[in-house]
Amino acid sequence: EAIKNVDVSGSVVYRYDNYDNSEAATNQSNTDVNRYKIGLNLSSKVNDYVKFNSRFIVGGGDSTYGWATTNAQEGGQDSEASVDLSQAYFGLTAIPNTVVNIGKQGLTTPYTVATDINGNEQTGTGILALSTMGPVTAGAGYFNNQNLHNSGNLQALFDGGSDIYVATIQGDLDFVKLEAWYLGVQDTLNSYTLAATSNIDLAENAKIG
Repeated sequence: EAIKNVDVSGSVVYRYDNYDNSEAATNQSNTDVNRYKIGLNLSSKVNDYVKFNSRFIVGGGDSTYGWATTNAQEGGQDSEASVDLSQAYFGLTAIPNTVVNIGKQGLTTPYTVATDINGNEQTGTGILALSTMGPVTAGAGYFNNQNLHNSGNLQALFDGGSDIYVATIQGDLDFVKLEAWYLGVQDTLNSYTLAATSNIDLAENAKIG
């Protein structure tokens, strides 16, 4: 009775890395480590219009929600992983054909990875609304903080307190999927993505994309 409205999902990954750069003339290095990461998702129905979603990470103990790493070399310690609540948000569905997510959630955009069992995850706290009208979905969101300053190749461009604005229009037509995204970071950048994808069957065992 206590968990009848709770959905549970997740994954576990272990990886052993062993490689070296000992033949290099400079910057010689050696890597011999164990890595593991556990992701646990819990979704609980509050009432007919509200669902609470959460994600727990057993991993690196930093704001990127990545791997837990323990050394496998001589002198290395079997260090402990940390448990982080990486997502905690409410999904509201009171408006027909619309979902509004409020709280700490994964950033699902062309530029970010909301969940990744093999690496870092990008999150932010704010609000995201998505509305579907036939084959077209429109969305907009605002986040007043995020962890992009500690994750990814563009981390030097971000501050953890920078506001993020996102907007999207997506259409799933008969032969093509269309997608447009805007992402803006406070006092930093404006970015635009346009995509059209299609697959056409040429023969029984051939297609073009």
